[in-house]
Amino acid sequence: AYIAIGQIELEKGNHDLALAYFEQAEEVSPNSLAALLGSVRALRSQGKLNAALEKISTTMTTSPDDTEVMRELSLIYDLMGKESLSLSLYQELVKRAPDQAEYHNNLGLNHMVRGHYDDAILSFLQAVELDSDNKKIKNNLASAYALKGMENIALKIFTSTVGESAAYNNLGYLYMNQKHWDDAERTLKKALQLHPKHYPRAQENLEALAELRMSEDRIQQ
Repeated sequence: AYIAIGQIELEKGNHDLALAYFEQAEEVSPNSLAALLGSVRALRSQGKLNAALEKISTTMTTSPDDTEVMRELSLIYDLMGKESLSLSLYQELVKRAPDQAEYHNNLGLNHMVRGHYDDAILSFLQAVELDSDNKKIKNNLASAYALKGMENIALKIFTSTVGESAAYNNLGYLYMNQKHWDDAERTLKKALQLHPKHYPRAQENLEALAELRMSEDRIQQ
């Protein structure tokens, strides 16, 4: 009962309360993997990554082959900025469950964060093949193409999921994060041109872009 209630509270965003229920479940059943994983997820959701890592590391010694344990550990590593450590876990998950789109998507995100865009595209393509209606995966694929410099393909995929004006805004946001200022300005202005009254997000990104450019100019002076 504690685990079920903890899961409900976790889904509602009540992380402190969820953790309390999962810890009660651990007290009642110290060997319960479900209770321990619940506690780890609650800690991760609270941003208590070191505590989550310490708790799940003990589980890796007793249940090293459990896919949920591997998945949770890889997510924690990602949030800690240790993508090199999560890479082998994602690869192992894909190997064990090649029919799971989520695992291919997570591996693709890992490749993309580390700048390996060709590998990211391959992983996302496999994920899309397994879950062709998943817009989040398609947007990840579009992002990988954009970061690789294949804007036309990225734009086509983004347009299919979010519409043309939002597609240009997405490209602008990516370019802005990469400090490709001219491309960011070009695509954000295109988003506004397509939807001047109904797309304030592009205007907000343009204002943020101007501030970033001025900040960089001040640093260089």
